[in-house]
Amino acid sequence: MRIKSIVLSMLVVLVVMGSAMPLAADGGDEGDPRQFPVHMVLDPEMPQTFLESEEAKVAAPLMDAASKPAAEGADKERGLFPAHMVLDPDPPQTFLEADADKAPGPQTRPAPELAAAWQTVKFENFEGAFPNQWQLRGNPTWDDEWDSGSHFAYDLAHWTGWCAGGGSAARTPGNLPGGAYAPNMNAWMIYGPFSLLGYDDAAVDFWYWLWSEPLNDYVTWMASLDGSNFFGHGEWGNNKNWRFHTFDLKNVNVLGNVCGKPQVWVAFAFHSDSSLENKGVYLDDIHIKRKPTTPPTTGSVNPNSGGAACGTIRYFATDYYDANGNADLKACRFHVGRNAAPKSLKWNAVFNYHVPSNTLRIRNNNGTKWWGGKAVGSFNVVQNNQAKVYCNLTTVAKVGNLIRVVWAVEFKCSFRGGKKLYLKARDKWGATTPLQQKGTWTVY
Repeated sequence: MRIKSIVLSMLVVLVVMGSAMPLAADGGDEGDPRQFPVHMVLDPEMPQTFLESEEAKVAAPLMDAASKPAAEGADKERGLFPAHMVLDPDPPQTFLEADADKAPGPQTRPAPELAAAWQTVKFENFEGAFPNQWQLRGNPTWDDEWDSGSHFAYDLAHWTGWCAGGGSAARTPGNLPGGAYAPNMNAWMIYGPFSLLGYDDAAVDFWYWLWSEPLNDYVTWMASLDGSNFFGHGEWGNNKNWRFHTFDLKNVNVLGNVCGKPQVWVAFAFHSDSSLENKGVYLDDIHIKRKPTTPPTTGSVNPNSGGAACGTIRYFATDYYDANGNADLKACRFHVGRNAAPKSLKWNAVFNYHVPSNTLRIRNNNGTKWWGGKAVGSFNVVQNNQAKVYCNLTTVAKVGNLIRVVWAVEFKCSFRGGKKLYLKARDKWGATTPLQQKGTWTVY
């Protein structure tokens, strides 16, 4: 294999990091992949888009994942690496795709059946109109392509996504040299944002076929939390076979676990240098999926009725549960007031135990932020105009699925009157219980 100098675009920075590692993700490959990190930063300009008629799709027989064809003469030379890259800052091109080059007859397939509790966020098999909700960048860029078998077996009689079929500089897939991708490509397809708030598992399943110049031309699959900086993994080389891969969103390069985040983007990108183009990468059956966490629950308040004079310390035991174990809980809230509105702090005292930091907080007088953040057991008092909580007298017990907080609370005399007792819990994935009334209390 000829290893040429890696020509880096001004738009792409590759940082070598780590040593050669065996490729386990795809199972059974005999190559010697080299791993190194790459970072992609998305252009903040408007995304490239184009239009396509639904009627332009060809009717094709269905094919399940297990029957994906393999190309002849598969070459084992390939490499997998962590990815983080920089996108061209120039404004993207907008173009229209003519319906005349599409065979009639739409064909769609449902997403694969998921295991219990899993949900489909997006399933893309390129059988319907494309790009639909995908944002496209680069020229040439991604497009849906169909092949009857006259070119080569990437997905016979089916639509698939190809890295160089879209844009005003689009290429035509097929045999080399005419069916090659273009030099100096930086083609993206991005989906999102979508929410993983309240979800403790998520992944992207997809099939891909790759033939690219080793080291210099590569496909990447990535995730982002801001729609600009994308991290993940990529691959170069000549597998020339359809391969299945699962991109685990609980274990993203640099980002780690993105479950529980309110906004997540997923992207596929293809980059090439100035020479030695091959057939590139094809994608099919992209399945973005997520699994909701089991929400936490709240138990009782003890005592749940009665009263006491203002200016005296009273103890309230409150219970919070999580079916996945108490380590999944993030916030345990105890709310005392005339109503359940958390910002009506003239009539409410809202206490919070922050599980990861083992600290106690109270909502400020204006209801705009938390005060305190003092460790349980420390000699601190967290207070507002309604109440105090004594950190050294407050205790926390964690057993199995339970967290029990025994609050040492002193209500101020300005807080006299009849009150209601509420509990609320939140887990680390963002799932919450509604604020639930558990009892009543009178401050004399």
